[in-house]
Amino acid sequence: MTTTLNIPDELLSQAQAEASGSGLSLQDFVAGLLEARLASRNATASEAWREFYGSMHDLHGERAKIESLIEEEFEQVDATQWK
Repeated sequence: MTTTLNIPDELLSQAQAEASGSGLSLQDFVAGLLEARLASRNATASEAWREFYGSMHDLHGERAKIESLIEEEFEQVDATQWK
């Protein structure tokens, strides 16, 4: 896909120099930056969730109680109702 971006001259010059120094076209360089940024945002969101969930380790006993209650409820299901 072709698109037009307005990039400040100094920033464009720096990007062109960096791309050239890396042996990349400006297009490949910019695409790589976008991919890295988007991957970073996705990873950050995922890590934030894990960090929050992991911080609940002191509630492990509560989770076990909830799972036990759920298991008890499932044991009381009348199998004839599921036919």
